[in-house]
Amino acid sequence: MPKGYEALVPYLEAEPDLREKFFARLKLNFFAGARLSEPVWNALDEIAIAAARRARRSSC
Repeated sequence: MPKGYEALVPYLEAEPDLREKFFARLKLNFFAGARLSEPVWNALDEIAIAAARRARRSSC
């Protein structure tokens, strides 16, 4: 599954609407088996933080 997250990162970075919808109701990101690479892990963290900031700004 880590390859799936790796494939998603460029799209989540490039498309704010996709990023917002992807993280809107997400409570847990889970994967098993192979290890998630550090660059992908860091990118997902940054993308999630950006999505949360945008959601907070739009709800105020």
